[in-house]
Amino acid sequence: MNIDALRVFVEVAKHNSFSKAAKSLRLSSTAASARVKSIEQELAIRLFDRTTRAVYLTEAGEMIYQKALNIIASMDDIRSIAASQLEEPQGLLRISAMATMGSLFLGDWLIEFQLLYPKIEFEMIYSNNSLDLQDNHLDFGFRQHSLPNSNLIARKLTEHHWGIFSSPEFINRHQAIAHPNDLHQVPCIGVVGENSDTVWRFKKEANEIQFQPKTVLALEDPLIGLKAAVAGIGVAYLVKGLTEAHVKKGELVELLPEWETPQSNLYLIYQSKEHMPAKCRAFIDFILDKFSEPLDLS
Repeated sequence: MNIDALRVFVEVAKHNSFSKAAKSLRLSSTAASARVKSIEQELAIRLFDRTTRAVYLTEAGEMIYQKALNIIASMDDIRSIAASQLEEPQGLLRISAMATMGSLFLGDWLIEFQLLYPKIEFEMIYSNNSLDLQDNHLDFGFRQHSLPNSNLIARKLTEHHWGIFSSPEFINRHQAIAHPNDLHQVPCIGVVGENSDTVWRFKKEANEIQFQPKTVLALEDPLIGLKAAVAGIGVAYLVKGLTEAHVKKGELVELLPEWETPQSNLYLIYQSKEHMPAKCRAFIDFILDKFSEPLDLS
């Protein structure tokens, strides 16, 4: 049943007049009469008794009128809720990200965002696995890979460059590492998980090498891998941004810098731009602004 036709029926019942209802709704009397007639035809029932001077609800019309008032009020509430969601950032945001992101910067950013938009609530799910947005009712996900053949939107946020690192003490205790094949002779620290590549990749001119490390530590959290490398436990394959402060302090050195290592990208994943609520638009704008400056991971 057409909600606009139902509104005309209610107005006619209020005024006991098609002409007054039409004027109230800025319709012609003919259009108002046609909409009420469409309801009568659909329900196969007469809603009004008509005289030359006025119209009156039938017994069935009276009962339908009360229900119609409730339906229209509910529809108005629905439109009001939708409008408020589009106009003012509010409501719950469910977001997934790698646990390391929360420790490094995302936790602080979410606090800042919530202070800007106090009507927005957060539910954060930290996981190193790529959680399905639909299955887990997520608004956003941070991922280290894009999503080929997917209807999801992936906004690239930043690039990560990888390298091989160890402590100076570790180098002093082991033979020199001049080639990726030398890594077979030393203990390694690996990061595991869906968002991590367990194979270490190297390229120098036309020479490409894939190295499967023999790990003494296999960790989901690269921050623990970083600490283990600083402590001299082994050689770690880490994002360079994580190591910069430790390299400056002399706690870590980069190995095999003449060999190229892969680059990975960080993406913000979400479902659709269409009919996006204000809370989602505000979050996207906030995150893009944060990533417009170089990211400090130290």
